[in-house]
Amino acid sequence: EGQDFPVVGEHPDFQPDNILLSSDGVTVLDFTSFRYGSAYNDPGRFLASLDFLSKNPFYSRGTIRTLMTAFLRGYGWRENEKDPGLAVYLVRYMVQAAATVRSWSYAIPVKRLVQRRAMAFLYAWSRRIISSGDNFVGAVPG
Repeated sequence: EGQDFPVVGEHPDFQPDNILLSSDGVTVLDFTSFRYGSAYNDPGRFLASLDFLSKNPFYSRGTIRTLMTAFLRGYGWRENEKDPGLAVYLVRYMVQAAATVRSWSYAIPVKRLVQRRAMAFLYAWSRRIISSGDNFVGAVPG
């Protein structure tokens, strides 16, 4: 309440497939849609993408957790730190995924997997927010 959200340059479709990793560092690709927006947009989208990747058998939970931890540290957050702005954007992307997945061009099994994952996230979040009372930030699944 009453918190200002900083406006920054953002990469509106920031997700793991727009990143190259090497021993020299990280390179972010595809800035064709650059715009100004909330500082929480890119981290929220990236973390939501990692959550979906956690259900892919090609990525271990340890790998996803390592990526998430490194990503949050890079943004200056600790792994278990809950930020209200980031919480809002994580929920936003999960709702958006659940609402739009039927129009995606992926095969039906992938669509169903994404939709089930988004709904599981939102269900867990809803249960936690109900049980946490006014502690909205603590209710974000981690």
